[in-house]
Amino acid sequence: MQLTPHFTLEELTVSDTARRKGIDNSPTPAHLRNLRRTAALLEEIRALFGVPLEITSGYRNPRVNALVGGVPTSAHALGLAADFHVQGIDDLEAARRVRDSGIVFDQLIHEAGRCVHVGLPAAGKPLRRQVLRQPGGPGSPVFEGLEPSNGTTPSRRRISPAAPSPAAVAPAPPPARPALPDAAVQPVAPEAASGSSRCVVIARDGLRLRSGPSQDFPEKRTLPSGTVVHVIGREGLWALVDLEGDGQADGFMSAPFLRAIDAPPVLPVPATEPARAAAPTAGPAGLADVTGRVTPALVRQAFPPATPASNVSTHLPFVLAGLRARQLGDRAMVGMAIATLRAETEGFVPIDEGVSTFNTQRRPFDLYEPGMPAGDNVGNTQPGDGARFKGRGYIQLTGRENYARIGRQLGVDLLAQPQMANDPGIAGLILAQFLKNRETAIRNALAARQLARARKLVNGGSHGLDRFTETWEKAMAVLPT
Repeated sequence: MQLTPHFTLEELTVSDTARRKGIDNSPTPAHLRNLRRTAALLEEIRALFGVPLEITSGYRNPRVNALVGGVPTSAHALGLAADFHVQGIDDLEAARRVRDSGIVFDQLIHEAGRCVHVGLPAAGKPLRRQVLRQPGGPGSPVFEGLEPSNGTTPSRRRISPAAPSPAAVAPAPPPARPALPDAAVQPVAPEAASGSSRCVVIARDGLRLRSGPSQDFPEKRTLPSGTVVHVIGREGLWALVDLEGDGQADGFMSAPFLRAIDAPPVLPVPATEPARAAAPTAGPAGLADVTGRVTPALVRQAFPPATPASNVSTHLPFVLAGLRARQLGDRAMVGMAIATLRAETEGFVPIDEGVSTFNTQRRPFDLYEPGMPAGDNVGNTQPGDGARFKGRGYIQLTGRENYARIGRQLGVDLLAQPQMANDPGIAGLILAQFLKNRETAIRNALAARQLARARKLVNGGSHGLDRFTETWEKAMAVLPT
C-alpha cells in the first residue's frame, strides 16, 4: 500500500524479528492513520535532502515491540516513529540538518552507528521538540543535544530513550527560518524574522489552535480573523505557531488559512509561466465578495438531498477560502465553483478519479498514458503518468502538465506529491487557481448564459454538464447578491 508518493506501508512495517518469529506485523486502523502521518513527515525529510531515505524500522506491534526490548509506550509501537539513513549522508549530519530545518517533530535522536530516529506526538500529547543523542548501543543512556556540551564528553544530564521527561530536556532552539511550502502561507524575507515569520489569520470565522498537527488533536482555543501569529515550523499542512513572539510553541494551525504579513494576497507566478497564467489581479470592479454569507445550508439547497451534510459543512470553508485567496468571491464565481464541484465530485469531498471507460482500456488509467490521445492532451510524458496524475481534488486536476503548472502557481510540489491535491486546503486553492487561470473566458460565458462553454473551459468537454447546469441554476437562486 502506498502511504505517500515515496513511502509504502510495507517498508514502514518491515521487521526482521517479525519475519524470523512468523509474527504478522500489520497495523490496526488507528496505527495505520498514525503511519500516514509518519510517512508524511518522512516525505518532508526526503524533500529536505532531495535523495531517498533508507527506512530501517517503523511500526512494531506489541509482540514485536516487546521482543526487541521496546516499552509499551514506544512511538514505534504507535506507528509514530521511524529510523532511517539518508542516502550518501552521515547520520549525524543528517540529524543536524533535520534539527535546523524547521520540520516539526516530537523526538529526533542520533543513535550513533545505527540510525537517525524521528518521532511524532500521539493525539492529545504535547509536542516536546526533543533533540537527543545515544552514543552507546541499544539500552544505553540518551543525552540532550546532538553534540556533547564541551565538544569531547557527553553531558552528565541524561534521560531514558523510552519515556523522556519533558522537564529534563532543554527546549530545542527555534529553527533559523521556517520552511512553509503550503499554498496560502507566503514566504517572508530572511531579514524579516529572527527565527519566525509573522502571519495573519484569514479564516473569516476564526481559526482553531490545536495541540497537534491534525484534527485528531484537541482544540485549545479559536483565534479570530486578523490575529497575528508567529510561524516557527511546520508539519505537512499544519503550521507550528508562537502567539507571544518569544520563540515558544503554542500549538498548530491549518497553514492554508494563514497569510504572511505585508505579502501580496496571491502568490506570484514564475516568469516561465505563459501570459495567460500571470499573477491574478482583483476581479472586476463592483463585484462584491459574498463568501462570508455563503453557508452550508445555502449550498445544500443546490446539491442533491443525498449529499452528506457533514461533507458540505467540512469542505465548504476550504472552497471559500481558496476563492477569497484568488479574488473570486463574487456571486458568479462562487456559483461556478459550486457547480464545478457538483459535476466533478457529487459528494462535496476531494476524491481520486475512479476507473472508467473514459480512462481505462486494459489496465487502470492506461488511456492517460503517454502516446494515447487523452494522455498527450494533458501533458503526460513518462510511463506511469496516467495513474500518477489521475484526477484528484474538488476539480479533478488531471495530467502532468496541470499538476506542474498549478503546483508552481501555488508553491506546492504536486509533481513529487500528487496526492496532496486531495488535501482539503490545497484542493480548495487548486479549484480557485484553475478558475482564475480562465477567469475572463469563464465570466464571459456565464454572462452570456453559455453554460456548456463555461463547463468546457474547465473540463475540456461536456462531461457532467447536466449536473453542472442544474447546480448553477439552483445556486443562482439561493446565493446572496
